[in-house]
Amino acid sequence: TRVAKFNNSGTFQSSFGSFGAGNGQFDYWMEGGIAIDASGNIYVTDAAHRRVQKLSSSGRFILAFGTPGTGNGQFADNGQSPYGIAVDSAGNLWVADQGNNRMEIFDSGGNYLRQFSVTNPFGMANDGNGNVWVASVLSVQELDTSGNVLQAFGSWGSGPGQFEFDTGIALSTQ
Repeated sequence: TRVAKFNNSGTFQSSFGSFGAGNGQFDYWMEGGIAIDASGNIYVTDAAHRRVQKLSSSGRFILAFGTPGTGNGQFADNGQSPYGIAVDSAGNLWVADQGNNRMEIFDSGGNYLRQFSVTNPFGMANDGNGNVWVASVLSVQELDTSGNVLQAFGSWGSGPGQFEFDTGIALSTQ
């Protein structure tokens, strides 16, 4: 029900948010993703309320966007959308709309820009080169800013190189 901030050595800094459906509030189990932009603003997906909330680095509510549905800028009403979120090199937000099998891209003000078809997107990470990596139930994909798949790997299963419901991804510079 809250967002907690820690420094690089793991020391607690602050927390904000509470349980509920209001501004700056979150459902206790449905926060799916967090991303931070170059200005330090924090974006939190709140699947229980089908929205993304933008908060300042100190946790002050700035804005929310998204409603239930299948249209542009809307998120599936399935309890799992929106889920993952990443900020690309241009400062745009990539949001996983798992229930509608797509990635939706918004500007930092929450305005809908475009979308790409991706099967069951969940977790995301920006690689710093403008590309976004997406973890879906079936595979991991690297997408460029136009939504083109640059590479994909993995398949459904429990063997080497296979995934069973992968929902998160992290990238290393090494």
